[in-house]
Amino acid sequence: MEQLNVFAKITFFLGMLALAIGSGSSGPPKNEVLAAKYGVSESEASACMAIFEDNVDPVLDWISKQSGFLGFGKKDCSDLRKEISDFHGVENLLYALQNELEADDQEFKDYLEKQRWAAIEKAEAEKAKAAQLEKNIASAIAAGENAKNVAVSAAVYKAACKRDWQACADNGDYINIHGGPSSKYQCKSEAEKYAKGEVDWGGWLTPNFGSYRTGKSIHKDGTIILIDDVAKFQNSFSAMLKTTTYCKINVRTNKLVQVFFD
Repeated sequence: MEQLNVFAKITFFLGMLALAIGSGSSGPPKNEVLAAKYGVSESEASACMAIFEDNVDPVLDWISKQSGFLGFGKKDCSDLRKEISDFHGVENLLYALQNELEADDQEFKDYLEKQRWAAIEKAEAEKAKAAQLEKNIASAIAAGENAKNVAVSAAVYKAACKRDWQACADNGDYINIHGGPSSKYQCKSEAEKYAKGEVDWGGWLTPNFGSYRTGKSIHKDGTIILIDDVAKFQNSFSAMLKTTTYCKINVRTNKLVQVFFD
């Protein structure tokens, strides 16, 4: 009996501890926390959260520091929402609030002009960067199978191989980066032409022709051999036997050349 009482007390203690931890982790709603922090109503805090989201703190801070006679002349988030377009965006409105500027102040107009030129310079820099990247990729593609050695970076080489298979260094990069020949989907139907009975290609989670012969055959003779060791072919005794199937593809023409078995 004594052991049962001890067990009951331990169970009760653990339950209360879990409840306390759970209650502490959730905490009060954010609008309630913000309302207490900035001295506004919870409804006002919620309205500001809906408009300004992650930028709500500086807005509520500004609202709480407004001066006015008996509350007259003070602005709330509904008023500020209407002014977003006048200030050309939320970020500009926040800047104006934090610096006590109006939309028609010359200082704010100068700020907008500075932002405009900064945006133009950023766009031009990104355009120049993109143009240089294209130039580097084109140079790598022009190098053909030596693209990996002349590319200025691994990213440039991968982009070149992805865009043009002839820039891939070997069969592995051709498959892993370029994606391999699209005609590989014909391998199954071609293999089935040689089957004596049913063919079990395995479940949908098991990729067929998921491996390949390594080397540089794509550059030597323009072909690659894909390998499937998942499928089972029915033999003359109606038994299903796992069979290795090879599918040879011409990467230059993207056409299936031959299917053979081991």
